[in-house]
Amino acid sequence: MLLYVTATTQVVRAAVVVERQEEGHALPVQRPVYFISEVLSETKVRYPQNQKLIYAVELMSETLTYAPRKAIKSQALADFIVEWTDSQLPPAQVQAELWKMYFDGSLMKTGAGSGLLLISPLGVHMRYVIRIHFAASNNVTDYEALINRLKIAIELGVWCLDVRGNSQLVIDQVMKASSCHDPKMEAYCKEVRRLEDKFHGLELVHIARRYNEAADELAKIASTRGTVPPDAFLRDLHEPSVDLSSGADVETIAPIQLTLSKPCWRQQK
Repeated sequence: MLLYVTATTQVVRAAVVVERQEEGHALPVQRPVYFISEVLSETKVRYPQNQKLIYAVELMSETLTYAPRKAIKSQALADFIVEWTDSQLPPAQVQAELWKMYFDGSLMKTGAGSGLLLISPLGVHMRYVIRIHFAASNNVTDYEALINRLKIAIELGVWCLDVRGNSQLVIDQVMKASSCHDPKMEAYCKEVRRLEDKFHGLELVHIARRYNEAADELAKIASTRGTVPPDAFLRDLHEPSVDLSSGADVETIAPIQLTLSKPCWRQQK
């Protein structure tokens, strides 16, 4: 008795074949006895290749009622070879899902802050308010918004990110369209480029403020110390995200920690 097993990305199949010498044939002849096929469920599709093969064998050992077919074309066995070859080819490269991010900074008499909006490939909006409690310029608030957003994206496992903001200077410096003459700006810029290596794809695009209203609104809430929306994440930043001491290398400060400003209805049972 011989067992043929194959597994593709969507289907597993197994066949039991008997091999015997028959009159009129010089070589042994293989005759199919049983044949099963199952379309994999959504969870089983993600099985590794070897686990799919084992699962096909397990199907054969279960208490199933088999009805021998009167005729199974020899092409069925040839199909096994074709499908097995196909299943051994390197899997197709899966394109990373594209996330979108909008960021903005705000500096007012009441304080400084940053606003962030992250949009998942499924259209889920995640809003972040960062209140800055140290001396900061407008450019620093923009950089803080960008760096903190990149860190959050990395923690979420985002690999492909489309970043948009209305700070021409920050984006030009990061994209190397302009030089950083200020040591602080250079330190921030180096940190962004360091974080950039964590992504498979990262693009920064400058947009007009009118197209960045959501992030701008969150930034103003942060800088005015206004009421934070209950579904927005809040963080109070008491020191810069990079080491700004003279002559020091850029060094990331502790990982960010965010909390919802108030209990969100989505978390209530």
